[in-house]
Amino acid sequence: MASYKTKILLVIQYPESALDLALLMEAPDTVVIRASSCHDAVALLSEHRFALALIDAQAPLGGGLALAALLRGNSRTEAVPFIFTNATQTSLADIATGYEHGAADYLLEPFEPLITYKRIRVFVELDQKTQALQQQQLLEIANLKITAEAARLAKSRFLANVSHELRTPLGAAIGFSELLATSGSRLNEADHNCLAAITRNSRLALSLIDDIIDLAKLETEQVDLDIASVDLRQLLLDLQAVYVHRAEDKGIAFAIKLPGPLPRMICTDQRRLRQVLNSLLSNAIKFTNQGQVELSVALKQGSSVSLEFTVKDSGCGLMAAEIAQIFQPFIQADSSTTRRFGGTGLGLVIAQRLAQLMGGDVVVRESLIDVGSTFTATINPGLLDHADQFASHSFLSDVDAKLLKTPASPLRLDGLSILVVDDTNDNRLLLRRLLEQRGAKVDSANDGFQAVEMALANSYDVILMDLQMPGLDGYGATAQLRSRGYVRPVIAVTAHAMGDELDRCLKVGFDHYLKKPVQHPQLAQTIITARNNAAYPPALQGWDL
Repeated sequence: MASYKTKILLVIQYPESALDLALLMEAPDTVVIRASSCHDAVALLSEHRFALALIDAQAPLGGGLALAALLRGNSRTEAVPFIFTNATQTSLADIATGYEHGAADYLLEPFEPLITYKRIRVFVELDQKTQALQQQQLLEIANLKITAEAARLAKSRFLANVSHELRTPLGAAIGFSELLATSGSRLNEADHNCLAAITRNSRLALSLIDDIIDLAKLETEQVDLDIASVDLRQLLLDLQAVYVHRAEDKGIAFAIKLPGPLPRMICTDQRRLRQVLNSLLSNAIKFTNQGQVELSVALKQGSSVSLEFTVKDSGCGLMAAEIAQIFQPFIQADSSTTRRFGGTGLGLVIAQRLAQLMGGDVVVRESLIDVGSTFTATINPGLLDHADQFASHSFLSDVDAKLLKTPASPLRLDGLSILVVDDTNDNRLLLRRLLEQRGAKVDSANDGFQAVEMALANSYDVILMDLQMPGLDGYGATAQLRSRGYVRPVIAVTAHAMGDELDRCLKVGFDHYLKKPVQHPQLAQTIITARNNAAYPPALQGWDL
C-alpha cells in the first residue's frame, strides 16, 4: 500500500484559494489534481478515481451546485464525497443548500490551517483504509482460490486412489469368475449359478462405485466431454442388442421406434450419451414387471435443434411428490425402493447432469401409479448432415440382421509375445490366464523397473502396463521406455476411473488405455489393434483379425 496515493479533486475559482488548500493537503499519501472549471472537473472525474472533491460553491460555468448535481446524477461519481468552499460571506441558508445538494462538509475562508487539514485528512485516511481492506480482501480471495484448487486436486487424487483400490479387487473377482465360467471346466449347474452370482454382485458393486465417483466429478466440475462424430444408427443397434435380452429375462418386451428419419452421424460424447441412455433404460426395465419398455428417438426442430430420446415403460409409476425429488442425489422414490431394487439413487441425477453438459436435459414427461412412466433425454446433436439419414424400416431390418447374426468366434492371439506388468499377483495371474487361453505367450513383471529391463531385453509385441505401482509406476516406466527409443505398443491397464487419465496416458507415450475390470473381448481387440498400428519394420506388420 506504500505506493497508493489518495486523489483529491480541487475545483476552486480563485488561484490563491486553490494554492492555500493545495498546501494544506500536501502529504506523501495524497495527490491533488486541480480543475480550472466545472467542465474540466467533469473530464477529470471520468478519468480518475477521486476520494474527495473540494468544490467552490461559486465556481464559474454553471457553479458548484450544478457540478454537485452532476456528481450525484452519475453512477460512476455518485459515491464521491465533496466539500463546498466559499471565499465570500455565506449565509446559513446557502450552507443548508449546499448540504441539500449532498455536500459532506462546508469550508469558509479564511481557512484555519490545522482544522482544515484535519477535516480533509478524515477522508484521506478513510480512503487509505478502504484501499488497504480491499487489497487484503483480494489477497484473501486469491489465497482461497489457491486453497480451493489444492483441495480439488487432493480430492481428485483421493478419488483416483479410492477408485483404484476398490476396482482392483472387484476386477479380479469378476475376471476370475468369468474365466472359470468360460474355461470349459466340468461345473454343474449349481457351480455356474454361484459363479454368476459372484459376477453379478461384483458388477453391481462396481456400478455403485462408478456412480459415486461420477457424481463427485460432476459436483467439482471435473467432467470434460469428448465431442466426436457418433454413428447414431450403430448406437441404437447396440442398445437394441443389449436391452432386448435384458427385457426377455424379465418376461417383458423391448422396442426402439423412430417416428421419422434421423441423421446417421451426430456430434456428441458417445460414452456419456450411452451412460445417460443406459441409466434410463436400465431403470425402465428394473421397475417394469409386465408389459414393455419402448425407446423412441426423434429430431426436434425449433429455435434450436435437439435430439430427443423418450423412454416409456409400463412399470410401477411415480407419485407427484416422488417426481419432485427424483433428481436429488441419494434420494429414491421411497425407502422401500432400495430394499426391493437396490441402488444409490444416483443414476438419474448423473444422467440429468450429463445431459445438461451435452446441451440438453432429462425430465419426467409423465408418470402414473401402476400405469408407467415416460422419461425424456435431450442433447445437442451438433452440426448435422441431413443428406445422410436413416429411417425406421432400414433400422428395423438392421436390427433383425444383427439379432440373427451368428456370434463371432473369440479373437485369437496365437504367436503374440506379451509382457504383463502389475504389482498385484492376482492381476498378473488373471491376465496371464486370459491371454494364454487365446494363444499368447506371456511374461510378467511386478514393477516399473523390472518392466523397463525386460522390455529392452526382449522383443514383446505388446506390453500391458498397470499405472499405479510402488517404486517406478506405469507412467514413469513408459516415459523411460519412450525416451530410450522403445517404439512397440504399450497399453495402460488401470483401475483408475478419473476423466483425465486417458489424456495423461497418451501424453506419456501409451498407445491405448483399458480400464479394469477388463472385458475379455475388448482386451484381445485392443491388443490386436495396437499390434497392427505399431511402428514396426515392414516384415513384422500385418497381423490379421
